[in-house]
Amino acid sequence: MNGSSIDLVELPATGAYTIFFDPLSTYTGSFTITVSHELEGAIVPQGSAVPVTISRAGQNARYTFSGNSGQAVSLQLSDVTIRSGYVSILKPDGSPLGQLTSFAHAGAVVDAQVLPTSGTYVVLIDPELSYTGNVKLALYNAPDLLGNIMIDQMTVTPTLTVPGQRALYTFNASAGQWVNLGLTGVSIASSTLSLLKPDGSKLASTTIGSSGGSLDPAMALPETGAYTIVVDPVGNNTGSMTLALSSPVTGTLALDGAPVTLSLNKPGKTARYTFNGNAGQWVSLGLTAVGLTSSSISLLDQSGTSLASTTVGTAGGALEISNPLPTTGAYTVLVRPGGPYTGNMTLTLSTEVSDSLKINAAPRPIMISRAGQSGRYTFSGTANQQITIKATNNKFDSVAVNLYTPSGVLQAGATSSASNFNLNTVTLATTDTYTITINPALAETGSIQLQVVGQ
Repeated sequence: MNGSSIDLVELPATGAYTIFFDPLSTYTGSFTITVSHELEGAIVPQGSAVPVTISRAGQNARYTFSGNSGQAVSLQLSDVTIRSGYVSILKPDGSPLGQLTSFAHAGAVVDAQVLPTSGTYVVLIDPELSYTGNVKLALYNAPDLLGNIMIDQMTVTPTLTVPGQRALYTFNASAGQWVNLGLTGVSIASSTLSLLKPDGSKLASTTIGSSGGSLDPAMALPETGAYTIVVDPVGNNTGSMTLALSSPVTGTLALDGAPVTLSLNKPGKTARYTFNGNAGQWVSLGLTAVGLTSSSISLLDQSGTSLASTTVGTAGGALEISNPLPTTGAYTVLVRPGGPYTGNMTLTLSTEVSDSLKINAAPRPIMISRAGQSGRYTFSGTANQQITIKATNNKFDSVAVNLYTPSGVLQAGATSSASNFNLNTVTLATTDTYTITINPALAETGSIQLQVVGQ
């Protein structure tokens, strides 16, 4: 068993003390009691790292340093062989400065802490249970790097040179404003990026590695005031990165109107384009001439809820919405590059090509002339009737043709590049209206003929 330990307070008087042990219930057995003085020593900010060896079960280590009011220090634990434990910094009155920090073999860092008063502070190492082993302590002067950053202006590049050091950049913004943060030139292996509201509470955060990325708040800034970006390396990591703060590219789209080309020329920059739609309307979005290596495209309703999303690369594609627009009002197309990518993209917003078909009528030519556009055709069917959907004269490189029941359940479908192909014959369950959809691959345009053959 792992055993345990008790951390006693400073003994109040000189004399004989008694340790009382009372097994729970009817348990019996044996154990070893080890009573130890705390290891004591001194550590100096920016001085040499101090090796600590805890060889007795239950023993703690207490290392002191002199600090001044307003001084910022951070603490690094490395070369740890103790299985797990906690480290804390104690103020001159013995109360903790900040929260306990857990550590294990990977080590740990206590982020920069501002000393509230001048005096003697303590670094306390407290292994869990009865664990023993080694740890190396390094105490740093680690003042936060402070500065300003402006929306859509010059970038800033903080360099964090000691473990536990952070960078804080402030900017002024107005309620309702959208912002994004691009992160490039990153040499820190792992960092947490946070956006703090004027009251200091967190609005958004993300973790990035050396490949960079972006911080994209899911909501507009809630109030007018000074916001803060915090760069906080994870663990013992140090290094630098470049921050670019941007407002999104904005504009409008028109259903079945002219295509719109947007340019995202700054890492982390996004685009928000709005359009007006009606309840029950079916829409689709073509994505062509894409210069961004990877992007996420979403359709948001009036509340900001995502109705559909997709990811596209330089081959382009389409955002297909599986349901009609739920309400009449303004909708938003959100374009977010993956990572720090920049480039252009053309958006084509369309209503579906639609009409009705009749069973055993002649093949109906269907033309899809806009990038990303799809087709939706209906027919009236009778219960127990056998139906085959025939596609002929297909001019698409690849197209998906699907048959749906009145309740929207897929009943038959095929994706093909063949000039002529059929869907599997099905038996209609009810007398009602059935739907056939036509979805070209990527953002293809072209034509096809459809025929509903009944028996």
